[in-house]
Amino acid sequence: MSSRQKRRYADLSKPKHRWDLRVEIPEEGMRLDLFVTKRCSWRSRSEIQRAIDEGKVTVDGAVRKSSTRLLAKQTVSLDLELPDEIPDPSAIPLDVISDDGVLLVLNKQPGIIVHPVGRNQLANLLAALHARFRSDDASKDRVPHLCHRIDKDTSGVFLVAMREDWKADVSIQFERREVKKEYLALVHGVPPAEGAIDEPLLYERDAWPRVRVDAAGLPSRTTWRVEEAFADAALVRFRPETGRMHQIRVHAAHHGHPLVNDASYGGRGPVGPSDAPVLARCALHAERLTVRHPVSGERITFTAPLAPDIAAACDRLRVHPLGHAPGEPRRGPPPAGAAADGESED
Repeated sequence: MSSRQKRRYADLSKPKHRWDLRVEIPEEGMRLDLFVTKRCSWRSRSEIQRAIDEGKVTVDGAVRKSSTRLLAKQTVSLDLELPDEIPDPSAIPLDVISDDGVLLVLNKQPGIIVHPVGRNQLANLLAALHARFRSDDASKDRVPHLCHRIDKDTSGVFLVAMREDWKADVSIQFERREVKKEYLALVHGVPPAEGAIDEPLLYERDAWPRVRVDAAGLPSRTTWRVEEAFADAALVRFRPETGRMHQIRVHAAHHGHPLVNDASYGGRGPVGPSDAPVLARCALHAERLTVRHPVSGERITFTAPLAPDIAAACDRLRVHPLGHAPGEPRRGPPPAGAAADGESED
């Protein structure tokens, strides 16, 4: 089946030096230099000032001074020199679980940003996908479209559609909560064998991208089941029934069992007999995803084996067959906020 596009999409694996930025209503009255610095935060102020002085920044096609006050709906265009060192998106690993020409399913590696953000214009998963599938030959050109979000440190199943209308179909399934997702996470302490968390979540606009449990937030529900218990940690299977940003992480922390090494929500601290951290990233893995195929209509489940670093962490904690020794109390940190200082669908 062909996945050629009716309109041409920019190849995001290639370095970009020109931008056309529309001034939004909240930005009206902002100085030109501050506007460009805000929108192009990955470039230094000195670079931006030099570009303005050299006439490489225009407002509605006219060269303007740094002090120019902008109006809503104006277009600021700029042409910046490329940096000396440019990341190579093709060097980013892509572990393909399935590719039928319609849906591309990846086992995402941890530590990789999904979308171009800030300084990571080329060091991201979408750029890596463009490096692999884009072509100057229109007959071979495949344009990947990301179907959902996943945090930088989260590993596991990630869904990509190879045409815009197929992505739209999958996106509607996500909105209608028809896509079933299961995550494996290593948490502090040992929670009850299974249960559900019904707690509304509110985005903290003043501390973006943090989320908190708040009665004024959006309805959110997560179910869980303990897969394996250790002395002071557990491997837990989470099933988010809603798709709020950081849902699993916030729900788990709110109930006293933050994810291991989740510094944002109180999960940092020793686990096991050693003070050394058992993991270098937040211990969350997207293990299973079930979706209706946008062409065949068949319900398909994709799985990704537990990430090696989380599996290794479990091996280090696997001291007793049942985890904690018989009669030993199950320990866990207090709920987030009960002690000092304790981006997605995760």
